[in-house]
Amino acid sequence: MERIFKDNKRILGNAITACVAVGIGLVQALFGKYTKPYRYCSMTFVNFTTFSLGLATFLFNWVMIVVLDVYGIEEFVFPNLAQTVSILANSISCLVYNSCFIIAIALSSPALASVGVMITIPLIVIVDVFVEGTKIQTSVYFAGLFILSGFLIFSYEQFKEDSESE
Repeated sequence: MERIFKDNKRILGNAITACVAVGIGLVQALFGKYTKPYRYCSMTFVNFTTFSLGLATFLFNWVMIVVLDVYGIEEFVFPNLAQTVSILANSISCLVYNSCFIIAIALSSPALASVGVMITIPLIVIVDVFVEGTKIQTSVYFAGLFILSGFLIFSYEQFKEDSESE
């Protein structure tokens, strides 16, 4: 019975992850298509749009914490000092990452920025190998090479397309 419960939790977690991935992709595509005028690179506009997304997140996402606590699904407790520091560090890194990502979308395209994010995968492998001493399978190295070559090809095609349209 416990295994079934764990599997159901895993399925629910995977479903939530899939919904979040679709939502993030939708936000990126809509941001690139509708909020960024063609060939318009105003950092004020980008900053305002990013601020608006952050404000909406701040105003509406906390509601679920209250709902989950009231219905006893997930108990809310205030974090201790170590947890607070960890949450603050995570929040700051997410703020920097998301700001850079939105700027990358504004200066290039949602597709190029998303593919560029995948470059972190080979970088994580490099850190795992040289810093952590983790042994990595050969297939992971090939996957990293495919990601890097895909990014280079995509960047070249994007550059070529932008050069032809000017």
